[in-house]
Amino acid sequence: MLRVHARPDTESQFDQAPKVEEPVGVAVNAGGAVFLANNNNHVVDKFTVGGNLTLVAGNHSYNVETLATGAPWNGVELSTPYQLATDAVGDVFIADNGNNMVRKAIKSSGLVNFFGGNGTYGYSGDGGPATSAKMTYDYGVAKDSAGNVYVADGTNDRIQKFDTNGRLLAEWVSTDSGNGGSGSSRGGAFL
Repeated sequence: MLRVHARPDTESQFDQAPKVEEPVGVAVNAGGAVFLANNNNHVVDKFTVGGNLTLVAGNHSYNVETLATGAPWNGVELSTPYQLATDAVGDVFIADNGNNMVRKAIKSSGLVNFFGGNGTYGYSGDGGPATSAKMTYDYGVAKDSAGNVYVADGTNDRIQKFDTNGRLLAEWVSTDSGNGGSGSSRGGAFL
């Protein structure tokens, strides 16, 4: 068993060392690296197979009002990231809960882009591009073998399915709650 301690052994190392606080989401890529949604630190970290902890996205701050797509991995403002998913090329999808969106950390460029949601709390965007949609506290993100991305849009009581380009393919909504109204499936199936 490999046990890795993210906190340093001495107090003098404390300010420079990565810290894990309230990890809530985990994903593993094909190479065995473990990604974690480091919720209270507002970052996504990665444990390498050898046990080293490195920053993937975020800058430990969530107070900036401006949201930017195409930001470098260490300049992006995450707010309480919850769940993660990885794909075959090493990109990481982040359920950026407090910013009401899903982000995509692109391994090849080192940039973090919007994938779903526009950072605005609310409910909208049916039939349009994922980046134009409003989401409310997205708690989960997953990928299937075809590359489709699934998002658990928490307060809106819906699961959304997007293709690799961010186009909405289906949506599943509770029939007795959610912002779609009673009995509305909005292009998907009933839960």
